[in-house]
Amino acid sequence: MKRYRQIQKISCSGLSVSQLLFDFCLAALDGDILNAKIYLAHSFYILGLHRELNLLLSVIMNDSYLIKNEDVRKLLVLLARVARTSNPSIHLGIYSSVFERRYAIYTQELNRLTPLCENKI
Repeated sequence: MKRYRQIQKISCSGLSVSQLLFDFCLAALDGDILNAKIYLAHSFYILGLHRELNLLLSVIMNDSYLIKNEDVRKLLVLLARVARTSNPSIHLGIYSSVFERRYAIYTQELNRLTPLCENKI
């Protein structure tokens, strides 16, 4: 927790380091494996992501078939929904078109998933 606070204090981007997991999900949904792996590694080391969850997500990132699997994509969307920022416009100023494209993919996947979730509640 001490490392987390130190990194938050020196963060120059204005984004919370807690958004690393959200950025991981968006990169994974977009098929940007390299950046997704970097975000995942940072989530593990900086945020203290649980080892088993990190292992599961690492396995997914290392198998191109799994990344395209519908159930895995649902998992990534739900994980992103939990980790997402309350104000996505903050990202737009920093990442612009890359974030905009990834966020569009995320919202499209979320909209497909939302009716399924609402019917089961």
